[in-house]
Amino acid sequence: MSQYEKGAESKKNMLKAAKHLFYKDGYEATTVRDIAKLSGLNLGSLKYYFGSKSDMALVIYLDFQKILMQWVHTQGFDANMQRLISETIELQLCFESSSFARFFIEIHNEPRIQDCLQEKMCSRFQGEEVGKVFMAVDLLALKPALVRMYLSEEGKKIPKEEYLSFYIRRLLCLDGGEDETLCRKVVSVLEGYYYNVVDNFTPVLVKINVD
Repeated sequence: MSQYEKGAESKKNMLKAAKHLFYKDGYEATTVRDIAKLSGLNLGSLKYYFGSKSDMALVIYLDFQKILMQWVHTQGFDANMQRLISETIELQLCFESSSFARFFIEIHNEPRIQDCLQEKMCSRFQGEEVGKVFMAVDLLALKPALVRMYLSEEGKKIPKEEYLSFYIRRLLCLDGGEDETLCRKVVSVLEGYYYNVVDNFTPVLVKINVD
């Protein structure tokens, strides 16, 4: 095995260990020593390939988002519906998987990850009016806030579709206004699937009815 192949294998093993531990114990409860021990590698290797625990979590999260985007693109939605579904589906997954919800909230508490996600969001709206950029950044903070609320005792009394509808309306404001018909359509589409996130942050999305 070449040096490059060894490096790729080590990186893969570290990510696999991190995914398992973040899913089972949570991001905050997992230490870099835990990851190194489970992967069979040393702390120096982890720092060399990823820099820090937060950098590793960011890679896992962005890969997870990429899988969701690829799935959305296979469902035959038009461009606007693809955008709305892909932005909202994380909420649905948080509602259905406590392990993913915990990971989602904890990484959004991490300043390094917050900065990276905010920079990514701002780049998406580069050239847009400042107010629109502010709204986009506000949405970035809104999603974990809604998940925290849903996980509370009082929050669980509110139907899931209310959370989804509220977030979708805020997304539509980026387009210049609310469209209640479109909002209901997105919620209806989301309700037509079974959702879960299983071990190692593998999303499960299965259609359960036919329009």
